[in-house]
Amino acid sequence: MQWKFSALVLTFLMFPAFAHAATAGFPDRSVWLSDATPTHGQKVTIYTVVYNATNEKINAEVTFVIDGASVASPNVVLAAGETKVVSAEWTAQSGNHVFGARFDGGNMAQVQETQSVAISVAEPPPPTALQQGVSVISNVASTSIPVVSTIAGKVYAATESFREQGIAFAESHIAGASTSSSASAVTKKDPTDSPVTLQRKGTGEQTNANDEVLGASGFEESKPTFFSRISQLAAPAILFTFKSKTIFYPLLLTLILLVLFMLGRWVNRPRF
Repeated sequence: MQWKFSALVLTFLMFPAFAHAATAGFPDRSVWLSDATPTHGQKVTIYTVVYNATNEKINAEVTFVIDGASVASPNVVLAAGETKVVSAEWTAQSGNHVFGARFDGGNMAQVQETQSVAISVAEPPPPTALQQGVSVISNVASTSIPVVSTIAGKVYAATESFREQGIAFAESHIAGASTSSSASAVTKKDPTDSPVTLQRKGTGEQTNANDEVLGASGFEESKPTFFSRISQLAAPAILFTFKSKTIFYPLLLTLILLVLFMLGRWVNRPRF
């Protein structure tokens, strides 16, 4: 096919005057395709040759026609004595088709049309089972993507809300623990305070009120419980984990997978 194409072009380039009596236009039988038996959907290139046998430059328009309809109209500039190959692309469709081209050189040459070339493009072969399966999967995926995206967006929004609530809870717990620690600090009576004299009934003895108070209770202190200590230790860890997305989401995913694994083992446990 390649050597035939080269020989045809060479003939047209060497002997443009053999074509018509016209001084510019098409040689005889000057339309051909890159593939004379294309298949449905195949890209095909349509070729033609135009020449200028005059002594003037010509600005021409070459229109490719398929089944009577124009598909491409490239402009061509031909110098005196010049010959050019012009082409256009076409996607083959099943059925019978007729190709041709029209040359319009304006005032320098008359309008010419090539001889028609007819071809037949076969119907596309039926899809294989694999192609049908891929097509079904592609259709399901294309229709499912919007739904999946919507669900994923809602899950992410709910998870982010949970993470932010966890951060707020941990921060408030840490702040409350700091306040409680400050409030439960030991409070003692300053010994430099002025003594208050009290008189016991029936004895006439006088005592220092500060001594009575300190004797009864030297200081007052609230001791944290075991659970409060655990929560004080856990709050910073929770805050650190929830604030970092790179730690929070992998840990959450691991927890979900662990729960699913345990649930699966419980469902598949042997029953007696």
